[in-house]
Amino acid sequence: MNEQEMEMELETAATNLHNAKVELNKAKKALIECEEVITSLVTCDDNGSKTVTAGDHFKVTVKKGYNYKIEKDDINKIFDIDHDMIKSTSKQELDVSKYEKLRNEDPETFKAVAAYVTLTPKKVSVTTKAI
Repeated sequence: MNEQEMEMELETAATNLHNAKVELNKAKKALIECEEVITSLVTCDDNGSKTVTAGDHFKVTVKKGYNYKIEKDDINKIFDIDHDMIKSTSKQELDVSKYEKLRNEDPETFKAVAAYVTLTPKKVSVTTKAI
């Protein structure tokens, strides 16, 4: 392959890549728009999920939830409250199930711990399954 043929092949590949990225961005935008419509039609709790049948062809599931975050320095402040709530992994993180259990079992302690926990909504998940 000579230099001119390589230049033409490179230009073709670059053009195809550019066009594919443009189409991918259009598809991502369309995907987000569809998910937004579905999440407006299928409502569920902020920390839950709901599955519905969409016509004769699909089951649609919408899931919502939260990300729980606690800073390392704040973990040490609550260790004396309930050290069992902190998972021992390569990084320390809040055990969400124990944290949520504390909400019902000991509201006063939960309030003290919650002061150090930051909740942020997860991206809403929308899945479809052909039936």
